Amino acid sequence: MIGADVGASAVQAARWQRIRVAVDALMPGGCTEDTASSMGGSDDVYTAFVRLIEHCSRPGAKRDDLWLTLTALFGRFPTVAEQQQVSRRLALETVDEVAAACFKLAFRPECAGLPNLPMRLVDQVMVEVGSTAGSDLHSGIQRVVRETVSRWNQSHSIMLASWDRSNSVLRSLTEVETARVLRFRHHLPDRDARPGKVQRVGDETQIQGALDILVPWHTTLISPDVPNGAAAEVLEGLARNSGTDWCVLGHDLIPVTSADLRPTPETNTMVDWLVPLKYAARVVGVSESSGMEFAGFASMLAAQGLKGPRVTFVREPIAGAPSWLKPLERSAARQVPTVLLPGTRESHKNHRALLHAAERLWEERHEFQLQLMGRPGWGDAYNIEWLRRAKAQGRDVVLLGQVSEQVLWETIADADLVAFASLHEGFGLPVAEALAVGTPVITTAYGSQAEIAAGGGAVVVDPRNDDELTDALRELVTDHGARARLAAEAASLPRESWADFAEATWDAFTGEGGGSF
Repeated sequence: MIGADVGASAVQAARWQRIRVAVDALMPGGCTEDTASSMGGSDDVYTAFVRLIEHCSRPGAKRDDLWLTLTALFGRFPTVAEQQQVSRRLALETVDEVAAACFKLAFRPECAGLPNLPMRLVDQVMVEVGSTAGSDLHSGIQRVVRETVSRWNQSHSIMLASWDRSNSVLRSLTEVETARVLRFRHHLPDRDARPGKVQRVGDETQIQGALDILVPWHTTLISPDVPNGAAAEVLEGLARNSGTDWCVLGHDLIPVTSADLRPTPETNTMVDWLVPLKYAARVVGVSESSGMEFAGFASMLAAQGLKGPRVTFVREPIAGAPSWLKPLERSAARQVPTVLLPGTRESHKNHRALLHAAERLWEERHEFQLQLMGRPGWGDAYNIEWLRRAKAQGRDVVLLGQVSEQVLWETIADADLVAFASLHEGFGLPVAEALAVGTPVITTAYGSQAEIAAGGGAVVVDPRNDDELTDALRELVTDHGARARLAAEAASLPRESWADFAEATWDAFTGEGGGSF
C-alpha cells in the first residue's frame, strides 16, 4: 500500500478526517465539532462509517452518496465493480454486514490509493494536468495545456489536480508542478535550456504534507492533458457515479484509428481510456478533424444503449509569434535554402517519406540543407540509420533534436521551408507555427493539416504519394519566387490567439459553445 511507511496512526487519522468530510457533506450536522474532538479511534471511525452506509441504504439514496462514502474509506476513487458490489449487498444484507465487508476491502494490501492523506471536496471546476505537471516536456499536447490552462486560471476559478502514482485518486499539485503548468517559461532557469527529460516530483509518501486528496463534488472535471488509460477503472466510476461531469479536450484517437502507426502498448492504453470516455459529458476536439473522430466514436454508443458525450470542436489558433521573438529576415541571396522537418520522430509523422524525397532531390544535384527538429520517438531507428548514411555521403543534414521554445520559434522563423506532411494529426501545431511567422509549408491535403493550410501559405500533398511529395519539395527548394508567394500568403493570414482559444474551449465545456456536427 502506498504510504505504508507512514504508520497506522497517520492512516487512522486521515481516514477519520475523510469520513468526517463525507458525513458533513451527506448528513449536515451529523458530526459536530464537540463530538469530533473526542473521537477518532478505530471504533469511532467504524461507527461513523456505518452511519454513512445506513444513509446510502435508504430508499432514494443517490449513487454519488455511495461513491463519496467509499472514496472516504479507501483514500481512492472506487471502481464501478466495487460500487456495484456494495450496492448489491445493501439490497441483501444488513448495514453492519455491508460496512464490515467494505472495511475488509479497504484494508487489502493491493488496495492502492493515498490512505494517509486528508480529503477535500472541490465544488469549483477541476482541471487534471498530471502529465504536463509531472515533466518539463514541452511538446504538442503539453504546449496546448500550458497555453490554455494558464489563461483559464487567470479568468476563471479552477483547481488543478494530478493523478497519484497509483492512478487511483486525484491529488493537489506541488509548487513545482503548479509552476510547470502556469508559469512554465519562468519555471525553467535558463530559457535556452533544452527541456524534455521527465523529472518526477517525488513519492507522495515523502511530500505528503503538501498534498490533499481532491474529490470533485457535483462540479465539472476537465481533462485537457494526455489521456490516462491507467486511471480508466476509477475514471469510469467517477464519470458514472460521482455526480460530476467529466469533460475531455480531444486531441486525437490516433493510437486506435491509426493503430498500425503506433506501438501496441499505447493502443491498448487508449482502448482502456475509451471505456470511461463512453460516460464523459463533453468532448471538445482541437480541430474539426479530431472532433469528427470523437463524434464517430460517440455515434457508435447508441448500439449499447448509451447517450455518449456531447462532441464539439474549437480549432487551435494560428497565433502570432511570441512577443519576445525578434523579427528575422530570410536572406533572398542565400544560395542554399533550409528545409526544416519539425516534430517528434515517430512513424505517423511520416519522416521516412520526407527523407526519401530529400534523397531523390540530392540525387538530382539540388542543393539545400535539411534540418530535423524534435525529440526521438517510436520508429526512429530508421531515421537515425538514414541520417548516419546521409552524413557519410556528405549530405547537408543537421539533427537539432529537442530544443527550447525560443530555439524552436527562431528555427522555424529562419527556415526557408517547413515540411510537415504527417499521416494523421489531431491538429498539427508545426504547420500553424510556421504560418504564424510567414514560413512556407508543405503539408497534408486532408484532415486537420488541410484545415490549417486552407487560408494559404502552404502546398498540400498526399503524404502517401512519394512522387507528389517529391515534386512539391523540388518546386519549393528550387523556386525562390514560389516560396516568396507562399510566405506573403502566410503573412497576410489573420492571427488568432491562445486567449480566444482558451475562452472558446471554456465556453464549450461549461456552456453551449464550440462547433457542432
